Amino acid sequence: TGLPNREKLKAGLTALSNDFKRPNRTIALIWLDLDNFKWVNDTMGHMAGDELLCQTAKRLTELLAPFQGNASRFTSDEFVCYFEFSADEDPFRIINEFETVMAQPYSLAGTKITCRATMGVNFIPYGVFDVEHCLKQADLALHNAKSRNKGSWVQFTQAIEDQAQTLRKLESDLEQALERNELRLMFQPIMDSRSGKAVACETLLRWQHPTRGLLSPGAFINFAEDTGVISRMGDWVLREALVQARRMPDDMRVAINLSPLQLHSQNLLPTIVNSIAQNGISPDRVELEITESVMISDPEFTLAKLKRLKEIGVRIALDDFGTGFSSLSYLQKFQFDKLKIDRSFVEDIDTNIDNQAIVTATLQLARALGMRTTGEGIETPRQAEYLSENGCDELQGYMFSRPLPLDKLGHIFDVKPEGEMSAEPAIQLKAPSKTKPGRKNKVA
Repeated sequence: TGLPNREKLKAGLTALSNDFKRPNRTIALIWLDLDNFKWVNDTMGHMAGDELLCQTAKRLTELLAPFQGNASRFTSDEFVCYFEFSADEDPFRIINEFETVMAQPYSLAGTKITCRATMGVNFIPYGVFDVEHCLKQADLALHNAKSRNKGSWVQFTQAIEDQAQTLRKLESDLEQALERNELRLMFQPIMDSRSGKAVACETLLRWQHPTRGLLSPGAFINFAEDTGVISRMGDWVLREALVQARRMPDDMRVAINLSPLQLHSQNLLPTIVNSIAQNGISPDRVELEITESVMISDPEFTLAKLKRLKEIGVRIALDDFGTGFSSLSYLQKFQFDKLKIDRSFVEDIDTNIDNQAIVTATLQLARALGMRTTGEGIETPRQAEYLSENGCDELQGYMFSRPLPLDKLGHIFDVKPEGEMSAEPAIQLKAPSKTKPGRKNKVA
């Protein structure tokens, strides 16, 4: 790109810090990330990616020229810029100009490509400043901008740093949640649409945080995925769910969600096989739920792994069907046992004709392919009635029960006390077939 690297950037900022004593001047430090760089690399090739970086460098150099500012390429697709401005200049106008210019299309290999930039901005007043700390603040602002709206910019504030410290503490606590026995399982019944009897329970994870109380997955699952602890948590959920399944009626299935990283873990199959055997659970009582997004990153590997799971005898359900990554080719290549219709199609099914059409078509498709169906998020009798009348096999939602500890579901189905769980002999399962020679297992 012809730009300085990060070490030269830091050296320049350090020199400026030692000589930055003009009370009427402020430094604008901008950390910039290209939103679609990976897409350009993957679809157009690395030469196009290199050209995109060079054109970005040229734009930044031209933007900074009037202010005698500096730009550097900090990492792969991230740039850091800084410039000084006086008290009578409007920094927001300048940053908005950055945003506008970076949103303009690029010309790559004869094709117009839009690759916006998301920016974190830190305004540094005059006086000696700590370079590393100021860069971290700009980086925090960048991450905040990414979480809000890509292609925009966010100014660093103390509130952003306070929030980041809270999240770091949460991540640290999460690492210890397993050791401290803080994870809890809730179960939401799934009802047969014809008999009204509970035929399955979905397993839902909660975290009993020592100070913040009972947390739902939305408060911690992203951290678990980022830190890799999601695989250990997923293994715990599998083991604990099958222990609890012994307390349910012998014909009741237990549904367990699998995360994308967990599906790539080498521990997944042994954990399932061992848990089924140790608890004497019939494999067809175990229903593993995956979302359509799991199929996107590596469909070939995912389908092969799902087939190996099917060999054990467990059921596979496709969750949140139709919410963004639907592909009929997945249904053609793999025989799912069930499709789960997402709550977004159910919530206004009384009045939304489009949702009625989508749900009806999905039910007909599943029936033609020999798959059962579950409607999620049911809160009213009318929703349940519509789904039942159109052939939906199972119903799930607050109308029947919120997710609850197993001990609190005795009014819906028989729950055996922990001391009375049957000590059935361990089931001997054949090991799933090994991966074909030449194919490497992927590890989360």
